[in-house]
Amino acid sequence: MHRCVRKSNPHNAAAISVATLLALAAFAGVGCRQRLGAPHPAPTGNADGVADSLLAATLPQRPWSMAGRATFDVEQYRVRGRFRLDVGAEGEFLLEFSGTTLFGGQREDIVVTMARDTLRVFDREHARLYEGADVDELIRQGTGTAGAWARGVARAAGISAGGGVVAIEHGDDGVTGTLTTGTFRLDFRDGRLVRSVWPDPAESRTFDDRLEVTYGWRDGRLQEIAATLPVRGWRIRLDGSD
Repeated sequence: MHRCVRKSNPHNAAAISVATLLALAAFAGVGCRQRLGAPHPAPTGNADGVADSLLAATLPQRPWSMAGRATFDVEQYRVRGRFRLDVGAEGEFLLEFSGTTLFGGQREDIVVTMARDTLRVFDREHARLYEGADVDELIRQGTGTAGAWARGVARAAGISAGGGVVAIEHGDDGVTGTLTTGTFRLDFRDGRLVRSVWPDPAESRTFDDRLEVTYGWRDGRLQEIAATLPVRGWRIRLDGSD
């Protein structure tokens, strides 16, 4: 396994963690589910709309909220804490996180928002605001990784497939699709999304990675989400069971 480890300003540790993986995974929720309809081919020229409809039908009905424990493992950072996530009717979200590094050496207090494809990170502990390209640059400086993070957020959050869907093929337990940047897979069980795999939001000549998200359900409610970039070894876990 390849792994890139770079040391960044410790004041940016949680901002990097949240802006990458927590934002990418900010779609965990609870609520009533819509049953997935019978498989059907994507109409020509409307693959983006079909993909977006599938995400909307198999993720919590908006608006919704979730709160619980969060764990971040991004580069050398191990951050643990509490979060609250609110997703609006139009797909915008607001995430609040507070916690400490693994051994309590650094306190973090972060707010992440996204609306109209603009990602923002406010570091309340140090009164610093990052917006749009500044968020991308913050992540690049801290991890050596540049990426299309807003697009990754939209896909992982179930807001949108992010455009560029060329074709979709339906199966009994999910769909596979082709994007202009690669392929994706959505796995369903009982009309609920249980796993998604998307192209790497940080394309690189060094890494051949992907964004993998798993969803844990209990008694018809979404209780746990784990999002990973497995080659890089980045991982986030959201636990809303308590």
